[in-house]
Order: sequence, then C-alpha cells, then structure tokens
Amino acid sequence: SSIVEIANTTDNEIRVAVKVYEAHGGDPLYNKTIKLAKYASYHLITDQILGGKEGIVMLDGNAPNSVIATVMQYGRTPTLGIQYMYGIQAKSPLGSVLKSSYNTFLNQGCSLLLVNPGNSATKATITLDRYDGTSPVAPYEVTIPAHGLWNEDICSKDNKDVYGVVTVQPATANSLYGTVVRLGEKDQYRFPTPVRQ
Repeated sequence: SSIVEIANTTDNEIRVAVKVYEAHGGDPLYNKTIKLAKYASYHLITDQILGGKEGIVMLDGNAPNSVIATVMQYGRTPTLGIQYMYGIQAKSPLGSVLKSSYNTFLNQGCSLLLVNPGNSATKATITLDRYDGTSPVAPYEVTIPAHGLWNEDICSKDNKDVYGVVTVQPATANSLYGTVVRLGEKDQYRFPTPVRQ
C-alpha cells in the first residue's frame, strides 16, 4: 500500500495540483487539484491508481511554502497485517552532487530511488565508494525518464559485510531527488535514508 499524506502548513485555504505517474513516466495516471482548508490534510491512496506498480507523485501548491507531504509505504502480510512501513518525504530536487550511505551487513539490501520530476529524461553518474576507499564497480551512467523513477539494488554490486557511500551526480543540477531504502533480510524492515547535497 502506498498512501500520499498531503498537508497545508498555512492558515489560508490552498489548492494543490497532484499528479501521479508510473515509473517510466508518460502521461499522468492521476491529475487533480485538491483544496485544503487551513492546516488541513488529505490522504491519497495510490494502490488502485498505480495497480501495484512503482511510480512518483508530484505536488504543486498555489502558495509558496504551503505544502508538506509524506508517501507512506506499507508492506502487507498474506492476512493484511503490517510487515513493515516507512515514509519518504516529498522534496524539491536540489543539488549538483548527491550522497547517501549503503550497508550490506546483516544481509541488508538497498534500493537507490532517483526521481526525475522534469519534462525530459536526464542522466546521472553513480559512484560507489567503500569505507576503505576502494570501489566495487566503476562509475556508471543511468537515464531517468521524464516524470519517472529509477530503482536499482546498489547493495548487490558490493560484497557482504561492507558499507560505503553512494554518490549521484546529475547531468543537470537541481534535477533529481533521491532516497536509499535499506531492506532488511526477508523484509523484516525497510527504512529510507536521504540522498542529498
């Protein structure tokens, strides 16, 4: 389950344009403007919109600094209990060199999520550097589609029981937003760590 929790931070009514896209971009699957009373919030359940696929949400408030949002992710058990949950905050794509950590101890995995809210595809160079200064792979380039998402298991590129830094250098500054989601063995847990300047 993926639920977008949108809130108005001001003491005035605002309008928020909300668009939901599949990971490959294309036309929005959801495109509506919602009204929020002062300090009000709204929950958009994207399960049926995305049909179980990955995607992104783009929010545009009609007043500066008026909107905050978190996308809450819920992993479900076969009986619809909660196996894990975590939230990713909505943010503007800022920075020319973005960094986060990765860690393969405890059989962890880690997904690098890169969001491109722009109207055209963009490239980024990804570098992994271990704690000892070595690199498990050479720097490589990826392409993130317009209004799209790149999701890659970067921990699989390194050995067990190591940690390090992942660096993302967008071809154009202020074009990408990123998160590394740490994945516990057998989905015991998941939690996001920001990729930031």
